[in-house]
Amino acid sequence: MTRPGPRGISEGIMLAILADRSYRHLFLAQVVALLGTGLVDIFRERHPELQAFSWWDYRGGSFHRGHGLRIDFLLATASVRDRLLDVGCGWGLGGIYCAKHLDASVIASDADSAVFPFLQAQAAVNNVTVDCQPWAFEDIPDAELARSDCLIGSDICFWDDMAEAVYQMIARAVDAGCGQILLSDPGRPPFLAVAEACVDDFYAELLPVEACSQR
Repeated sequence: MTRPGPRGISEGIMLAILADRSYRHLFLAQVVALLGTGLVDIFRERHPELQAFSWWDYRGGSFHRGHGLRIDFLLATASVRDRLLDVGCGWGLGGIYCAKHLDASVIASDADSAVFPFLQAQAAVNNVTVDCQPWAFEDIPDAELARSDCLIGSDICFWDDMAEAVYQMIARAVDAGCGQILLSDPGRPPFLAVAEACVDDFYAELLPVEACSQR
């Protein structure tokens, strides 16, 4: 008996793949393993019936016959889809992205409330709603940290005197049971000091990522 494979792969092509046992075990086992870690296929969740592909064998005219594979997956933890707190949000691009693409319920906080009109303009362009709160790091209520499934922040520790406030916010979030904490930075010394302290105290991971953008 042939078990159905991941949806988004045309039936004829899927049967051909399943006939190749080595490919079947390699591909399906890896997909199942990834989904088994708690990651969610966001595309399939948002489009449960849509058959769409990201690869075709052009030599056989597969594109025109509607035969292809979906080899690109947008996976996210379930927590990111739910209640998300964007701290030191600025214009809120991280939170807006999560609201638009991951269906997250976003609260954006920043000590400078003057950024909120710009954030709301960005949110309106993207047809999402973001709740704005004028909180400095030390002012974020413990109850809000406890309710948050995920806390994100980008480029929030750029001065030396901000490091302690960011560290204490992280410590309170950990104590409150915040589901996940994801912070990014271009590698400034204050952030790296906080990151290294979190590795020691909270078993955090410091992951170097190379990002390239066209200007």
